[in-house]
Amino acid sequence: MLFKCTRANLLKASVLALTMGVGGCGFTPLYGTNATHAPISQSLSAIYISPIPDHSGQMMHIALEQKLMPKGRSLTPQYDLMVSLNESTSTMAVDETSFATHANFTLTANYQLVRRSDAMEILKGSSSTVASYNILSSHFSTIAAQENARKLAIKNLADILTTRLAVEFNRPASVKASPISSKKANTYGYPN
Repeated sequence: MLFKCTRANLLKASVLALTMGVGGCGFTPLYGTNATHAPISQSLSAIYISPIPDHSGQMMHIALEQKLMPKGRSLTPQYDLMVSLNESTSTMAVDETSFATHANFTLTANYQLVRRSDAMEILKGSSSTVASYNILSSHFSTIAAQENARKLAIKNLADILTTRLAVEFNRPASVKASPISSKKANTYGYPN
């Protein structure tokens, strides 16, 4: 019994030490507030999302608005977000009759965030996501499956972009002096 109590106390002490260590290294919650930063939600809601062409662009625009500004648009936006989407589909998993039975829908977003006050590019990058779907014998069912994959990819990509923007707004002012650019695309798999 003494061993269990000592082990439990040791576990509690190590969790406490780890917690104190994380706080001491400058870790702050992404959506929290502190003395040096305004709430991230205020910065995100100050973004104007430029129109994105095509049906997928409209869906992405709505998804981003819901993520960035759940309480409504800002009357005085301070930033402009430009997003362009590229879609591609690749077939795979060929059956014995040489017909593809599975496909991957890839959605790539190239994005740029510009501060309105001085037209400075704050953030620029590219992110991709993949959603899989089955190619069925019914053409209508295949179209429905592809549309579902598109919706999942848009939701996932909106989450990725929202996180990238939140991280950018959470960076210390000394780091924000030079704009950040993610040169290579971040690709995240999204199985269906």
